[in-house]
Amino acid sequence: MQKATAVMITLTLIVACSEDVSEPPIRGTIEVSTATTGRALDPDGYGIVLNGGAVRLVGANDTRVLSHLAAIDHDVQLTGVAANCTLAGPNPRTIEVRAGETAAVSFELSCAGGVLEVVTSTHGREPDTDGYFIYHTAGGFAIGSTDAVSVDEAPAQNVLIELTGLAPACAVMGLNPRTVRVPVDDAISTTFDVVCQSSLKDQIVFWSVIDDPDSGDSDFGLYAMNADGSDQFRLTPGGREAAGPAVSPDGRHIVYVQDSKIHLMAANGSGTVQLSPAPPQKHPFGLVWSPDGTRIAFAGTDTTSRTAILVVNADGTGLVNLTNSAASWWNGDPTWSPDGTQIAFASLHDPNDISLVDTDIFVMNVDGSDVVRLTGAEKPGVGESDPAWSPDGTKIAFTSSDDSGSDVWLMNPDGSNQVRLTTWPGGLNEAPSWAPDGSRIVFYTSAFTDASELFSMNVDGSDPTNLTNRPESWEYVGSQAWSP
Repeated sequence: MQKATAVMITLTLIVACSEDVSEPPIRGTIEVSTATTGRALDPDGYGIVLNGGAVRLVGANDTRVLSHLAAIDHDVQLTGVAANCTLAGPNPRTIEVRAGETAAVSFELSCAGGVLEVVTSTHGREPDTDGYFIYHTAGGFAIGSTDAVSVDEAPAQNVLIELTGLAPACAVMGLNPRTVRVPVDDAISTTFDVVCQSSLKDQIVFWSVIDDPDSGDSDFGLYAMNADGSDQFRLTPGGREAAGPAVSPDGRHIVYVQDSKIHLMAANGSGTVQLSPAPPQKHPFGLVWSPDGTRIAFAGTDTTSRTAILVVNADGTGLVNLTNSAASWWNGDPTWSPDGTQIAFASLHDPNDISLVDTDIFVMNVDGSDVVRLTGAEKPGVGESDPAWSPDGTKIAFTSSDDSGSDVWLMNPDGSNQVRLTTWPGGLNEAPSWAPDGSRIVFYTSAFTDASELFSMNVDGSDPTNLTNRPESWEYVGSQAWSP
């Protein structure tokens, strides 16, 4: 028997390695850039649409790379262009992509825009120290209490703006929010006038008339200032013809005449309401508060077409006619005694005198009884009006007028001891009112300036001082009320 022979076979595997050669690229890239000039650039940028597909975002001045694109022609479109922006060149654009290369496409845009300037002007004795915040169509920004901020806006569009973040004692005078139309490639400014105070204590409120040189219109408005004439600011917005102010005893409210009706507002000009006494009261003037702040006396036409002294509650209810006598067909300029028991007023008892020249000062109880003449009827051609009781009740200041002009006089509450205070020659010196402490009298005069201004003087007529210095005012500044 043969033995088996073991045979070992060795196999050698020979691998031939050739030099590494990469596959030629078959894809490329598109680099999309945007270049935007002008104002009011679109803050959200634009969209890039490739071959009608999904939108890719790109900024107004930005670059976006589209990679791994087949080496064929591609359509690139820019979307989301704002109405105030113009794109140069075709859109979409056909871009050839070559394998392994980057194709560049640039979209150039120009945005027309205007500048919106927002201005804040704050007055009053309780200013908001941390400023405000402006909300507007394109966003928002902080602004100081007296400040100016300019922002670019799309042109020829209405922009809604609102001033927010006001302290409790502050109020915006005029519309808030308001709409401003931004012009094309131009600037427009809007001002928020803010009054910050809860009381007019020790301030003087007055009305002034200013002519608009462009339109020729006259603008009646209420203003406030400190007792020395400093820090003058407006309380009513332009276009609201407000006159004849009277400040409440606590200094927190003002009544005034607008559109021949009595209106009430807070010390910062907010919360305006119309007080509506029962008809047929009309054409009110000479408003004055009772010392306790519960009633308002004024002059207005009554049911017989006479001008009467009327009294109404501070909420507009309870209208009462105090001068029903047929002998007095014109009555005006009421003023309360400090203790609230009497009302002094001007009256014309002569039915044949239609010129309102020979008026005299009378006093009556607050129910209209016990009417007593204080100034003499023996002075023909002389009219006395505008009585104002001193805070301590011991004197009444008033206006005396004749053909030569008018002057401020002083007398005792019974009409005795009449003394002329404005002794300088010529001009009008009228409508006195008292400082709360009785130390000064404020009145309006044309004796020193071309137009009437508010002056104050000592109770003996010395030291006449111009408080308003408003040469832009037309004819006069008047109907002032010195807050208690």
